[in-house]
Amino acid sequence: MTKFLIESVGWVYIVIVLDWYTRKITGYNINLQCKTTDWLNASHMAVYNQCSNGSREYHLHLMSDNGSQPTSKTFLKACKILNI
Repeated sequence: MTKFLIESVGWVYIVIVLDWYTRKITGYNINLQCKTTDWLNASHMAVYNQCSNGSREYHLHLMSDNGSQPTSKTFLKACKILNI
């Protein structure tokens, strides 16, 4: 997650899911606030776009650079369901 300032709007937050092997952006979410649902939406987009057989077949690992959203109970539960 990173944020940037747009003077006419204010702070804008972007959550990016990056495939470390290909360096390809596989999921993202942009919002004016940074909430757990933004992290979930980006993660689900990445899994949907990259894992044709579902996430359990790929033995995925998640690394986060910052923020408390990836440690929320809701996010951790979703990752457990997706086997990430």
